[in-house]
Amino acid sequence: MSYWDKKGEHQAYYEKAWKEFVPPTGPSHCVAGEMLRASSKLYYDLYNNGMGNNTSGPINFLISHKVIDKELYDIIYPWTRGKVYGGSYNENEILIFAMERMVNCTLEHIINNQHLIEQKNTEDMFDYQESMIYDEDDEEDDEYYY
Repeated sequence: MSYWDKKGEHQAYYEKAWKEFVPPTGPSHCVAGEMLRASSKLYYDLYNNGMGNNTSGPINFLISHKVIDKELYDIIYPWTRGKVYGGSYNENEILIFAMERMVNCTLEHIINNQHLIEQKNTEDMFDYQESMIYDEDDEEDDEYYY
């Protein structure tokens, strides 16, 4: 079961919340929407870019708002600063399992804290972004990365 194939544990709520709280561009108007936007950015980047983009902002936003725990953060964080995932995307792989769990944790956090839907958001998940560790355009780094 994965959100990628539209069979996530809380799929119906995910789709409803996405339509209501996440704008086409930019930060959400409510905290719940920004949390969903952050987890979705990470999830999307895994399946579309192999985590090759800098997604440290979204993961740092989620941990700072206590949406995910340190164990989950420690699994996902190393992949958020340019390290490309080359696995098989099998649900038994730790990163894939962690990403599914991250989306579930986000949705459960919103469901259990309904006030976040009404709470005005004043932040952008990218405010929490760190610099890239690996930049594939830097030939010198390419030589030593592999």
